[in-house]
Formats: sequence, C-alpha cells, structure tokens
Amino acid sequence: MGTRRRRTSSGAKPGGRANATLDTDTKRQRREKGRRQREDIRRHSARRMQLRKIGVGLVIGVIVVAVAAVTVHDQVAARHRRQEQQALLARASKAADAAGCTGVRVVKPYNPSSQDRQHVEALPALSSYSSQPPASGPHFPAPLDSGVYTSPPPLGGAIHSLEHGAVEVWLVPSASGPEVSRIQSVLGHEDHVIVAPYSYPDPGGQLSGGRQMVLVAWHHLQYCNQVSALVAEAFVAGYDASTSSNYLGDAPEAGVAI
Repeated sequence: MGTRRRRTSSGAKPGGRANATLDTDTKRQRREKGRRQREDIRRHSARRMQLRKIGVGLVIGVIVVAVAAVTVHDQVAARHRRQEQQALLARASKAADAAGCTGVRVVKPYNPSSQDRQHVEALPALSSYSSQPPASGPHFPAPLDSGVYTSPPPLGGAIHSLEHGAVEVWLVPSASGPEVSRIQSVLGHEDHVIVAPYSYPDPGGQLSGGRQMVLVAWHHLQYCNQVSALVAEAFVAGYDASTSSNYLGDAPEAGVAI
C-alpha cells in the first residue's frame, strides 16, 4: 500500500492568522483615529463656546458701562440744570421787582369748565375768557407753531399750544429795545415758546393797565409793567414743558409737539 498523505484543514490558508491580526490592528487604529477626531471636535467646540461666552460677556460689560456712564451724565446734567434754574429764579426775583411784575397767578378754567379744552372754528368773545390774554379755554383744532411773530398770530392756535405745555411771551406792539431783542434771540428758538405782540380788535384784545409784557402758560399768568428778558427766561424755565427740568405747570398735554 502506498503511503497516505495528511490532509490540511480545508479552511486554512497560508498567512491567514497574520492577515486577521493586521485587520484587527487596522480597525483599532481607525477607532483611535475617530476618537481623536471626535475629541478634537469637542475641544474646538468647547473653545468656540468659551470664546463666544467671553465675547458676550465683554459686550454686556461694555453696555453696562455705557449705560452707567449715560446715567451718570444725565444725572449730572439734570443737577446742573436745576442749579442753573434756581440761580435764574433768584436773579429773576429782583428783576421782577424792578420791572413791576406781579407774581405768577393761577388762572381758573374757562366757564363752563367743560369748554376749557374745547375745539372750535371761531373763538367766543375774548371777554368771556378767565384772563386776557387767555390762559385756557375754547381754541382752534391746530396749535400755533413756536417762534417769534412780528404781527399778532391766530389766538385760537396760541391757546391750543398752551394746552401742549407751551409758554407765550405777549408784548405790546410798541415794545422795543435791548430787552425785547434779548427775548427774541434767547427764547425765539425754543421748541415750545411763542413771542408775539398782543393786539386784537375785540374787548380784551389789548394789554391793559399799562402792562408791557404778559407771560402765559396753561392756567398760569404773570403781568409786567416793563419788558424784562430775565423774568421771561425764568418763566419759560419753569413752564415750558419741553425743556424744563423742574416743570411747574399743569398743561393737560404737556410736551406734545406744537
């Protein structure tokens, strides 16, 4: 009988174990590479998040500092305006005595009071108002623009402007001189101030009693025998609702545009 040959395992191949080991190492390397990549992504994301938080914090810090600075500036400015206003009122008191001015008087509402803010197309008789010049009462639907008028403006519009917190500096038509010029130059550009001659044909349409200047706000009025720019400035400082830091008036629509 011939010699039998030993069979090798049918699945065995030369180098099979080495190939399996190589495949295992390759998979491990891929997993490790993927892990490192994920870790890098995580670190980058964390760094971006940290930088974003730092940036947001810096922005918030800048805003807080800016708001604080503005607040402090506004407080300082308001305090400075109050000090200026107090100093102006102190000087104006002596000027008012020299110009023969009354104190600021409170004017009662138009009678009947239901018409104190009524819009009309034609004014009732000026003598029916609680004061001359009027400090409230029936008026035109549109307010009068601020500024200096060289001729008497529509009185119905002027009364409406008072309702919005404006101040009127009424002068006799013959008024002139440095005090008038100062009023026109200093107050004529204010947002809620009207400077004009008071002269209307109806009874109550002239400044009476030798008055040269009358200062009017809603329900408030001050008469002066002589024109005084300082007195006018002090009145505006207290009753111009658009600029006063210590508004003294009670206009129902104070500060609304005219």
